[in-house]
Amino acid sequence: RNDCTDRLVNNSSVSGITFNFDVLTYVTTIVPTPGNATSIVDAFVADLLVFDLTTGQKNHLVNDVFLNGQTAQNWTTEWNDYAQNPTTTKANNIRTRVRRLMRVMLRMAEFQLM
Repeated sequence: RNDCTDRLVNNSSVSGITFNFDVLTYVTTIVPTPGNATSIVDAFVADLLVFDLTTGQKNHLVNDVFLNGQTAQNWTTEWNDYAQNPTTTKANNIRTRVRRLMRVMLRMAEFQLM
């Protein structure tokens, strides 16, 4: 299961079938304020998981997984820079963070219980 969801998130191939999941479109579609890291986690939890998470789990997803040790302000600046002037480099930086969050969330028991 984990390998399959990882391949989906990373746009990899399985048995000759290539997944093409656009994480940037996903974020802009379901997150009302994508420049806010907590909003991204909250929207992903609501969209991907059957059960809500504890505050501790959400904090872990925001701080340790999504922000990966950086500040929320750093994410806001990164997102706003991308939104105002989308370059390939900026898009790839955004994708890296979003994919890391999605890989972790899709491996959670709360996702597997769907």
